[in-house]
Amino acid sequence: MITIAIHIKPHLEEYLRAKYPSDTPNVVHLPDTADLYHLLYDLMAIRPSSAPIEEGTLRIKLPHRHAGKNPIYYNYLSQDSVKQISKKVEALFWADAHFWIDSQKHIEGKNCTDAIYEWMDRYDITAISEDAIRKNYYRWRCRTREVRRLGKL
Repeated sequence: MITIAIHIKPHLEEYLRAKYPSDTPNVVHLPDTADLYHLLYDLMAIRPSSAPIEEGTLRIKLPHRHAGKNPIYYNYLSQDSVKQISKKVEALFWADAHFWIDSQKHIEGKNCTDAIYEWMDRYDITAISEDAIRKNYYRWRCRTREVRRLGKL
């Protein structure tokens, strides 16, 4: 198993560790059905001789297929690649949070705060506050849902 270490936001690290655990502690193992797996595979490159070994806080197991890029040689992610991965993980994080809060609120009948705390507990999220998730949820809800005002459609 070959891993790579990257730096992303702490709450995204917590999310990935809980969503995609592996047998090895603190290593994320992405299933080959995940979009993030394919993005990581596409971004893997041969390490330049001048590139130092990464010392990030999140370790990800590199994809190893029978044919294609061998992670022994293709084990480098540029800063731009790490930014792309971070953006993708953040999109997954918020999509998962919004879906969970919406379903708990509208299907299960729970209030927003309880739904957020359950979601945070589910993924062991401590690096971001409940209030930040609530504000993001409300901003998202206002952007994606039609707001009907009195006398206007």
